[in-house]
Amino acid sequence: MKEKRRRGKPKFPKILFAVFACTLFMLLVSFTVVTPLNNDDTYPPSPSDNISTKAGIELGRKLFNDNLLSNGNTISCATCHKREFGFADTVQFHKGETGMPQPRNTMPLLNLAWNDHFFWEGRVATLEEQVLHPIRNSGEMNQDIKALCNELKNEPEYLLLFQKTFGSSNIDSVQIAKALSQFVRSLYSFRSPMDSIMQQAKKTYSKQQVKNTGKPFSAILQANPEPLKAALRNRGYNFSKNTISAFVTCMQCHDREMNGDKPAIKSNGMATIRKDKGLQGITGLSSDEGKFKVPSLRNIMLTRPYMHDGRMKTIDDVLEYYNHNISGYPNLDSLLLKDGRPIDFNLSEHELEEMKTLLNMFTDRHFVTNANN
Repeated sequence: MKEKRRRGKPKFPKILFAVFACTLFMLLVSFTVVTPLNNDDTYPPSPSDNISTKAGIELGRKLFNDNLLSNGNTISCATCHKREFGFADTVQFHKGETGMPQPRNTMPLLNLAWNDHFFWEGRVATLEEQVLHPIRNSGEMNQDIKALCNELKNEPEYLLLFQKTFGSSNIDSVQIAKALSQFVRSLYSFRSPMDSIMQQAKKTYSKQQVKNTGKPFSAILQANPEPLKAALRNRGYNFSKNTISAFVTCMQCHDREMNGDKPAIKSNGMATIRKDKGLQGITGLSSDEGKFKVPSLRNIMLTRPYMHDGRMKTIDDVLEYYNHNISGYPNLDSLLLKDGRPIDFNLSEHELEEMKTLLNMFTDRHFVTNANN
């Protein structure tokens, strides 16, 4: 009697297995490319056509620090935006690659993911558009974008990074802008001592069941600064009434940025120089003359010199201006007016030192020392 042949499991053709494995690999790669870093609400938002990824941020960081972005390969974005100084500069007007001084002071880079207008007068609406301006500007990096693309294509590492980020080794201005934007959006700062102080004050208000009716937190502070004072006392600080009042007034303008919202464009009375009309140069409206973007208070002790034209070398100069010398310049913001005249804070020397202590609490040491920034 013949022995029955055992039926084994059909062998999976090697070629099909290879195709399956390759397809699975590509799916995994594509998933890592388009998946945001996390779904945490605290992570900076990004537009739907340029969702931030680890690969994109890595590529953007490399571009940001690369001298190839300038025509003569002498400067990078990081030349003017230094991490240890809050991604700002240390000079009044940085000289571009050609040695031409810029008309305005270098702005710090942080929390720009929450902005909807860029540059001192807010002339650009998207970060993807903004990041290319300094590269193309003849007074800054003086680079031809097509020439830059060709240079990057000659770098094997960049070919791999663009492939990993965008699924293609083709390099163009759109991809460069997207990668740089992803990196700049990753520069967020919410770890200063002032953040924890404000959070403690907000918890106190919440326990007291204070209705904010949609008001900015600074407006609530102005009506009742006691929870803020209590949070400061828990840290060992007991500031004068005048100091707290002046500080809360400062927060009236800077509060929106403090909460990760869009900063405003206002006039603080700085008389224009070099025929810089601010927002008026964009809108043509006389009511916009002398209006500039309200800068962040975050890391302010590191980002000197100050103002759009960098005219104030120290924080003492800034405080002295607001204390006694606010200009009656047209379009001065209403928060700096009382009975139609510029206000005076009239802080004593001791209270000015207290103000500097408060401003120093906005310094986020993690932000300026983080090697991933």
